[in-house]
Amino acid sequence: MTITEPLLPAERAARVKASAARLDFEDPSLFRDAFARLFAVHPELDQVLPNSEGGQQLKYAAMMEVILSTLDPPEEQELELPGLGQMHVLFGAEPDYYTWLSEAVIAGLAAKLGDHWTPELAADWAELFSKVSAQMMTGAAALEDQF
Repeated sequence: MTITEPLLPAERAARVKASAARLDFEDPSLFRDAFARLFAVHPELDQVLPNSEGGQQLKYAAMMEVILSTLDPPEEQELELPGLGQMHVLFGAEPDYYTWLSEAVIAGLAAKLGDHWTPELAADWAELFSKVSAQMMTGAAALEDQF
């Protein structure tokens, strides 16, 4: 899938990027917190999603870089998101998992950003994760259609 425009308008993308600049996505506590929030609400996922220190958290840090790259105006950018969605199907991901994990990560971002978190920023991140999830689910559906 080729994307020819950013996933958020410039003003909203700028807010997300500014907030992301305040975060260290390689900080293990960011994703440890997100998983703790996720498992508190959906304990059944503790057996489905790997939550290892190190490797999995590095994957989430890399995924945040991919997500943030969708905010840049591409001339013609091949997104990895549909392919990532296909990989997640192979790991047993269900469509609801995207929403649940997005909510947990956004709550973790809000906690880390503290007073810098605003309702507008919450809406910006939510829309970004929603659009990223939609791209991933499109890839997942395409794979499922093959079987």
